[in-house]
Amino acid sequence: MIYLPLLCITSNVEAYIEINGIPVGECSEKKRLPYAALEGGTFYISAYPLSRHVMPYMPIVHKLILSGARPAMPFPDGVRLCCWDNGTIDLHISLPRLVYERSGQPFSISVLDSIWPDTHITLYNDCGIKLLIEKSSGDTTVFSLGVGVGGNLQKLDVGDDILAVIRAELSDRERLLVMRRDKSVMLDIHGTSVGIEEGRPYSLEVLPTLRRHQRKIVYEYTGGDFNPISQDRGFFTGTEIVPTGKHDKAIALCEAAREGFFEEAKSYLTLDMRSDDVISVVRSLCGDFEYASVPIGLEDRTVIGLCRKTESGIYESKLLCFEFDNGSIYNIEEL
Repeated sequence: MIYLPLLCITSNVEAYIEINGIPVGECSEKKRLPYAALEGGTFYISAYPLSRHVMPYMPIVHKLILSGARPAMPFPDGVRLCCWDNGTIDLHISLPRLVYERSGQPFSISVLDSIWPDTHITLYNDCGIKLLIEKSSGDTTVFSLGVGVGGNLQKLDVGDDILAVIRAELSDRERLLVMRRDKSVMLDIHGTSVGIEEGRPYSLEVLPTLRRHQRKIVYEYTGGDFNPISQDRGFFTGTEIVPTGKHDKAIALCEAAREGFFEEAKSYLTLDMRSDDVISVVRSLCGDFEYASVPIGLEDRTVIGLCRKTESGIYESKLLCFEFDNGSIYNIEEL
């Protein structure tokens, strides 16, 4: 059977799409935009952001050459391609953020006085977030922390010393530094969010799962330095997403098995299937995949594709079909 290529376009933010200069429609992370590429050839795909953000996104144009239902050349960074057996090509576009700063005068974000003798610390914005350390002697040091929108300063008493804590809200994540009075950096961590909790620095990272699991690493001051004392995964900030539909439950099961959340994985199965041996089989069946997607044309059954990156840079999928009994999974088959 010969399949005609069908592009299914998504993007990391709400976007308006043109192909070869012709308006096609809108898409987002969850909303697919289908486009029939009937004769293959060369396609210039333009994406224009529709959402307003503090740090705006930029329009972008990509060139895609199709030979039949397969891309004929490597694709540039910022695009994810997944080819399905029925001729469908999932095309995910990541629009880049516009790196810029507000015009006008520099402005102060946070100030920390009297943390150390004759020392004044200022976190400010001037073509990026910067840290200014001033001594009464006239000695001045400036650190550039990256492009962002805010942050704060605070002191941290660790018993034998007083340390400066600098938190910067960058364009796509947060950064936290802990600094000694000699301006040496003891700790430099990044995450979806960072901070100080009960006197201990931590970083929180949202994992790429449907339920938005989080990984939290906590650091403690021991022996004159900071060391990680715990690394937990779970839900720490109330952002948990509960899967309700069959496709979401199937994806959640595969992701839980991949991440090692075995008790969660068991919760999606019927009671007679909730054993370590069954979860081991599920994990082996899922294999190593990067993300899961619902294929076009198989919506009448609960089928998901587990997508992994090949050496060519193009993603390929393994199709799994799930059968349910009263809202729980009792059978999984590879198609």
